[in-house]
Amino acid sequence: MLTQVSNINKLLLKRLVVLWFVASVIVGGIVFYIETEAVDNAVVELGLKEAYSINQSLIKRLPENDSADNAALQKIVDEMTRRQFVIAEIYNKDEIIRAKSIRIDSKKVETVVDEKHHSFPLGEERHHKKFYIDNVLYIQHLVPLKYQDHIRGYFEGIYRVSDSELNEIMSRLYHTLLIVLTIILATFVMMYPVILYLNRQLIAFSKNLLKTNVELLEVMGSAVAKRDSTTDNHNYRVTLYAVRFGEALKLDSTQMCNLIAGSFLHDVGKIGIEDSILRKPGGLDDKEFTRMKEHVEMGVEIVAKADWLKGAGDVIKFHHEKYDGSGYMTGLKGENIPLIARMFAIVDVFDALCSERPYKKAFSIDDSLQIMSEQSGRHFDPKLLDTFFKLSPKLHTQIGKASYSNLTQMLSVAVHKHFFKDSFQ
Repeated sequence: MLTQVSNINKLLLKRLVVLWFVASVIVGGIVFYIETEAVDNAVVELGLKEAYSINQSLIKRLPENDSADNAALQKIVDEMTRRQFVIAEIYNKDEIIRAKSIRIDSKKVETVVDEKHHSFPLGEERHHKKFYIDNVLYIQHLVPLKYQDHIRGYFEGIYRVSDSELNEIMSRLYHTLLIVLTIILATFVMMYPVILYLNRQLIAFSKNLLKTNVELLEVMGSAVAKRDSTTDNHNYRVTLYAVRFGEALKLDSTQMCNLIAGSFLHDVGKIGIEDSILRKPGGLDDKEFTRMKEHVEMGVEIVAKADWLKGAGDVIKFHHEKYDGSGYMTGLKGENIPLIARMFAIVDVFDALCSERPYKKAFSIDDSLQIMSEQSGRHFDPKLLDTFFKLSPKLHTQIGKASYSNLTQMLSVAVHKHFFKDSFQ
C-alpha cells in the first residue's frame, strides 16, 4: 500500500493519459461517424443541387413530347456534363427518356452504371448510390422532378466528385475531429492540477494518519514495557536488531513494515497476564508457564482489530514457534513458519541471552552465539542463523550496549526510513 502511494502522482498522470486516449478514441469515433455521415450528405447535395436547378417550366411540360422542350432539356444535360456530371438523363413520368448526355471520356463509367440495375423512385423517394472507379468517387442520383408537388418526371445522373471538392469536405472533417480532440486534451490538462492538489491533500492526510498509527504502536509497546520491566529496552533492541536483519536480507517495504510493527508489539499480549506471573523473579512452574503462553493469542486478538497491523500478526503469533515444530502455539515447522517470525525468533533469543534479567546474568556475545548455534535446525532456521551470526558482533556493539535514549532515537530513524521515506513522495 505504501509503495503504491509513493508513486501516486506518476500513476495518476499515466491513468489520466490512458483516460484521455480512451475518451479521445470513443468521442473521436462518434464525431468521426457523425461527420462522415455529414460528408456523405454534403457529397450527395453537390449532385442534388444541380439536379434541382432544372427550370420548373420545363418540368411542367415533361409529359409532353415537345421538340423545343427536348432541345432545351438537352442543353441542360449537356451543360451538366460539361461540369461535374459525367452522365445526365431526364425522363418523363412514364420513364421515357427526353434528354441524355454522356461525357466523351466516360464510356467506362457508363458500362459500370449499366451493370448496376436500378428502378425509378416510387412516390416522393429519391435515391443515390456511391461507387469508385479507378479511385475516383462517383455518385449515382435518381431524383423525382416535381411541379406543384406532382411528379412530372425523373432525373438520373452520375456525379463525379472532384478531388478539390472531396479534399475540402475531408479537410472540414479532420478539422472538426482535431478541435474535438484538442478540447478533450485541454480539459484533461486543466483537470490534472486540480486532481493533483486533491491527491496531495489526501496524501498529507494519509501521512498524518500513518504517523498517528505509528505513535499508537509505540504507545502500545511502551504500555507492555511499563508492566514488564524486562521488556523495557528489550522492545527497542529486538526491533532494531530485526530492522538491521531485514535490511541485510533485502526485505521489501511491506515486509519491513510488518517486521518492525510485529517486533515492537511481539509481547503486547502480556498486558493481559497477571503481575504475579509477569514480574515473577524466578522461573515459572508448569501452570504459570501455560498461562504465560496465552499472551500469544491475546496479542493476536489485540492487533487483529487494526487492519494495518494484520501483517504484524505473523511475528506476534508465530515468534515462539521452533524450526523443528516443537514450539507453540500451532506447532508449525520449517519454512511453514512465516519468514519474519523465523527472523524474529533469532533476534529475540539473542537479546534475551545477551541481556540481564531478574532471574539470570547477561551472557557474553560469544557464549550467546554458542548456545544459539546448538539450536540451529531445532529452534532456529539454519540459513537465517548463519546470516545473523555475521551481523551480530556489530549489532551488539551498536544496539546491545546503547542507552534508552539512543535506542529510541535509532528506532525513530528506522521507522521514518521504512514507513515514510518512500511512501509519500
